[in-house]
Amino acid sequence: MWSHYADKHAGICLGFRISPLPGDIESRDFILLKVNYIDKIIPLNFFQNKQISLFYWLFTKSEVWSYEEEIRAVSRNQTGLIPFAKSCLKEVAEK
Repeated sequence: MWSHYADKHAGICLGFRISPLPGDIESRDFILLKVNYIDKIIPLNFFQNKQISLFYWLFTKSEVWSYEEEIRAVSRNQTGLIPFAKSCLKEVAEK
């Protein structure tokens, strides 16, 4: 992750617990889905089917990235920086 997402291999990386606990109110605020890795990204017309296009753009990547085994959490209600409970933080790695 450092080479793709960090600032010149500097900074920190946060790992989150993504399996919501039963009754976890915060987990209902997010859409959690595994990224779908495919051979060829196809263009979609957003105006013909907005929901399918949005989910495709958010949760689809080229298969060259499949080693990441990425799961994405998308907020239903917020944009920008999203506060989180310390109990959701699984690991902190720094370089």
